[in-house]
Amino acid sequence: MSTPDPTIYKAIVDVISQPVMVIDFAGAIICANKAASEFFEREQSELQPLNLSDIVGEDEALRKIPLEKFFSETLVVPNLPVRFVTGTGREPVSSVTLHKFTFGNQTSNYLLLEINDQAELTEAVELAEDCLKAEQVATQHSQELQEKNDEIQALNTKIKEQVLVRYLPAEMVEDI
Repeated sequence: MSTPDPTIYKAIVDVISQPVMVIDFAGAIICANKAASEFFEREQSELQPLNLSDIVGEDEALRKIPLEKFFSETLVVPNLPVRFVTGTGREPVSSVTLHKFTFGNQTSNYLLLEINDQAELTEAVELAEDCLKAEQVATQHSQELQEKNDEIQALNTKIKEQVLVRYLPAEMVEDI
C-alpha cells in the first residue's frame, strides 16, 4: 500500500481541536494533529513513523484484531475504549471513534482515529482498579481475621477442657 503525502491529511486534521490521527489499515500513523501530539506526549514528527501497536496497550483490541475486521458492516466504530501508552509511559484510557474513509480517487482505505473523553475514562478506570485492589485487600484481611478467630476458638476449647479435667470429677467432664 503506497503511503499518501501526509500534508494532504495534515491540513485537514490540524484544524480539529481534539486529538486525531490518520492511520492506514496496516496500522501505520500517516499524520497526527497537535492535540494528538500533546495527548501522546510526543512531537508530531515522532508519531508519524510509529505504528498503532506502538501506542496502544498490550491487551487492547486495536492491537489484537486486524483493523479491517472492525468495519465489516459499518464505516464508523464509535466509543471503543482503548488504553494508550504515551511517550512518558502514562497509560490513559480513552473512548475512540474510528472512521473509515478514502481520499480523492485513491483505492486505499484509511482510518481517522478520534480520541474522546480521555481524562474522565482514565479516572474511571483508575478508580475501578483502586476499588478492585481495595476489595482484594479487604478479602485477604477478612480471611486472616477468620483464621485468627478459629485459632482463638480452638485455644478456648483446649483451655476449657484442661480446666475441666483438673477441677471436676471425671464423670462430670465426660457428661459435659
